[in-house]
Amino acid sequence: MRYEPNTNAQQCQWLSIAGNITGLGGEPVIDLAVEVSGDDFLVVVFAGSQTAFGDSGFEVPVGSSPRRDEYTVQLIGSLGTPISEAVEVITGDRCDTNVAVIEFAQVNEY
Repeated sequence: MRYEPNTNAQQCQWLSIAGNITGLGGEPVIDLAVEVSGDDFLVVVFAGSQTAFGDSGFEVPVGSSPRRDEYTVQLIGSLGTPISEAVEVITGDRCDTNVAVIEFAQVNEY
């Protein structure tokens, strides 16, 4: 996982978790859902919905200013079952770390 500054019009008035998913051969995987959960927070988006992070990119806004907070990110398959481990993400608390980027790489068939 890495952190980067937000580059959209909201700039520092933003907090999100973003990333992408690659398959066994390094190809983008776009047929999966991405579940982001936290305290009183649950959002599901699809891989490929935010191509600024690659062909399989995704982004979930989680706030309107940088702050340290904990979320869980997990990939969900077409049958609605988890196909990845739940990954803990801690968001950044500065303007240059207000986008937490996680890159999933497939290591097994699902």
